[in-house]
Amino acid sequence: MGPTTPKLTVGREPRPPVARRSDPRARLIGAIRTYLVHGLKLQVVGDLPVKLAAASGGQPDVTARVRARPAWHAEPLDPDRILRESDPADANVNVRDAGWVSSGFGLRIRFAEGATFWISSVFDEVWLEYDAPLTVVDAAHFLLEPVLAFLLRCRRTLVLHASAVEMDGRAVAFVGPVGAGKSTIAAACVAAGAALLSDDVLAIRLEGGDSSGQWHAHRGIGAIRLWDDGVRTLLGDPDLVPPFSETWSKRVLDPVLLGGPAAPAEAPLALICVLGASQAAGSPLVDAPRFEPLRGSAAFRALVTNTVASFLHDDKRRSEELQQLAQVLEVVPVVRFTAPRGLGKLGSMPAAISTAIAAAAAAEREPRGA
Repeated sequence: MGPTTPKLTVGREPRPPVARRSDPRARLIGAIRTYLVHGLKLQVVGDLPVKLAAASGGQPDVTARVRARPAWHAEPLDPDRILRESDPADANVNVRDAGWVSSGFGLRIRFAEGATFWISSVFDEVWLEYDAPLTVVDAAHFLLEPVLAFLLRCRRTLVLHASAVEMDGRAVAFVGPVGAGKSTIAAACVAAGAALLSDDVLAIRLEGGDSSGQWHAHRGIGAIRLWDDGVRTLLGDPDLVPPFSETWSKRVLDPVLLGGPAAPAEAPLALICVLGASQAAGSPLVDAPRFEPLRGSAAFRALVTNTVASFLHDDKRRSEELQQLAQVLEVVPVVRFTAPRGLGKLGSMPAAISTAIAAAAAAEREPRGA
């Protein structure tokens, strides 16, 4: 579902907030629940049938209103503040348009599949609507991935196109493009006793206040999306696992079915594994998982190309993101992970990954320059 290259212009800094948080003109429906996802307290007004961890008390960071629109929903986009604009006749794009509305009250994002989101000018409130054949599950996918990724960036949190698990108190992230095997490898690790932190989208945040601090991976959605062959390898029968929705046949696997333990809210990030080479035509065959250190520009490019929702960034946010990625590389090792071809070798991966994490931890304890 990768987009083609649309017209892209950089938006200006947001204007001073005008809309109030509790707008009585907004239409509200359904129950109110608060979740902890990607390190944010997300309050949902309405139905959002996905597996998320409940949050404790306190004010939410973001409120999402399902099947609702703000009072300014009909405003056109400001021509000078359009962040992304695609040709309506192009069927190969994900986002039709995105940008600030003319009053400056907030942003509007229209996805090609039929979901529309409005975001308040202070980035603490989201409204969403969707059209058939999309379901609320499909709309939740857009909310919890590209939309929430943008809101996390507004809070200086990095968001990677990655799946992650926790092993022995440390997190390992699997980064790569669509189809690289991130979810499948994460599921294999869960089947071997690891805890699922997040699938497909991973929020990481610096703890410690400076570039020498520790980066933590935060728990996201508590399920893994797999195609039938992956489920068949792990469980035998794909029909044991429900499809994502009526519009997407990928399966949604609860880690409980694999015997996976409950995930912590966060874990220190010990290793980033970059995937992608093993399944390419003409790539070398390997009999066992292989890890090769990535450093310098190669590691930097691997992370830059696997960030999420960068199309919504202006120059300032993109610059901050690049600086943070450089900080990650100062303290977190990055390796190219070449997996054996074929799902029959899936069982060999968790032990190899655990060994790689231990090696990274040992290297971290070595004095600098030793």
